[in-house]
Amino acid sequence: LRLLPFEQVTTTEALYADALRQAWGETGAKIAALAIACSAFGILCGLMLSTPRIYYAMAKDGLLPAQ
Repeated sequence: LRLLPFEQVTTTEALYADALRQAWGETGAKIAALAIACSAFGILCGLMLSTPRIYYAMAKDGLLPAQ
């Protein structure tokens, strides 16, 4: 909140990138994009590994039809 004016905080769609751009310039914006991409891929990986195991366990317990 100290980096950006309140009006920009309420209207921006990329608050993290704008804050880092204000602090470190365009390098900060690129770091923000990289950090967000890594986070998104990490979540995707976790979901791809855990969701099928949940369905398997539910089918094994008889909550879903066995394939």
